[in-house]
Amino acid sequence: MTLLINFFLTLLFSTLLWADADPQLKKFEDLFIWKVSDELKLNQKEEVAVSEIIRETNKKKLNLNNEIESLYKKLKEEVTDDGRRNTFQKIREAHKKQLAVTLEELDRLKKTIGLKKVSLYLDVKRDVTDKIKNIWTQNERKSVKDLPPPKVIEEK
Repeated sequence: MTLLINFFLTLLFSTLLWADADPQLKKFEDLFIWKVSDELKLNQKEEVAVSEIIRETNKKKLNLNNEIESLYKKLKEEVTDDGRRNTFQKIREAHKKQLAVTLEELDRLKKTIGLKKVSLYLDVKRDVTDKIKNIWTQNERKSVKDLPPPKVIEEK
């Protein structure tokens, strides 16, 4: 479950990096930073540092997600066992880098705002993720229309 939540967080915050191309995503990232700042009651110096950490982490996660996505496609297209093994190893390494980025984020936040505020940060991040997942699943449920029951046709 934790891995799934981390995946959704990575996906969510990686898409936020497209904020340069999409002002709506930039606004969403800014709102998240504002929410974190407000909930953690950060001072100006802390807010600037935390914003930088969030933005840099998101950028690294986006790059790694793009790399992993291209490796998944490459793995699917590989025709030799050696090619598959090589690509699979690269996928494992990219996932290790992803974990390292997450750990680096936590370490930098701990150094910047302290352990107590990091625990609050993780609560805010989890809360935002849960809300997004709920909205996402509600939208999926709405888009799935109930089909009428099948008609039984008997041949005589």
